[in-house]
Amino acid sequence: PFYRRALASTRSKLDTGAVNSDMLARARATLGIEESVAADLHVQTFADEVKSLLGTVDGGPFYRRALASTRSKLDTGAVNSDMLARARATLGIEESVAADLHVQTFADEVKSLLGTV
Repeated sequence: PFYRRALASTRSKLDTGAVNSDMLARARATLGIEESVAADLHVQTFADEVKSLLGTVDGGPFYRRALASTRSKLDTGAVNSDMLARARATLGIEESVAADLHVQTFADEVKSLLGTV
């Protein structure tokens, strides 16, 4: 919990030079945080920052826009279901919510193809 809170407050300080990667490495060593745990904490902190910048807590609006823009990429293989699953996990979107977003996105695409938008 301490390192997670430190990461959250550190984001704005990285650009100023008040905190750097060496300081974070020393904090991890002092607290006995394994690299794999630290990596997960960094990813979650980054995801929280992205959600904050997007103005969404649940990640849903961002994920829905991502779905809409990746539809054609799914057909070509440039995006696959594993990538979408990782995005859902990073954004903290539950499976039931993701399913609803997929249905909404598909419905929007059908409307667009039929010219009924």
